[in-house]
Amino acid sequence: IQDFCCAEYDRCTACPKACGINRNAGERGFCGETAELRIAWAGLHFGEEPPVTGSGGSGTVFITGCNLRCTFCQNFQISQQGMGRAVTEREFTDICLMLQTAGAENINIVTGSHAIPAIGAGLKAAKRHGLTIPIVWNSSAYENVEAIASLDGIVDGWLPDLKTLDTETAR
Repeated sequence: IQDFCCAEYDRCTACPKACGINRNAGERGFCGETAELRIAWAGLHFGEEPPVTGSGGSGTVFITGCNLRCTFCQNFQISQQGMGRAVTEREFTDICLMLQTAGAENINIVTGSHAIPAIGAGLKAAKRHGLTIPIVWNSSAYENVEAIASLDGIVDGWLPDLKTLDTETAR
């Protein structure tokens, strides 16, 4: 099913872990994922912060896997147990357009840091096919500068959830 083949996945540098494995060859990175983009759930979500949810709901797309593996994760089944299925770029585009048609206020990408190359390509394709609502990047705030820069002009809003037990790091 994989059609998200990105050079960043050859020796994976998609996130700050830079685990260096070949996700394009089917190896799994620290995030638990290959180069396939897997989605656990997509739909209208009304449980985000009110400015994100609006009146129509947030068009939330939960990405399978994670580059942090927090033991307290509220989405443990998605982030660490592999809940989800692989989608093609076309399916990803269709999901985004379906959420827009359903009245979503935005497309809310949840925990996609380890899949930025594929998600970026998918969002560009969705915009070429008529996606006009804002894109919200809802992450654990563990991305590298290059990955964030690659989303410039694609993502409209940032919703980082900082996860740390160290007070100084949190500041």
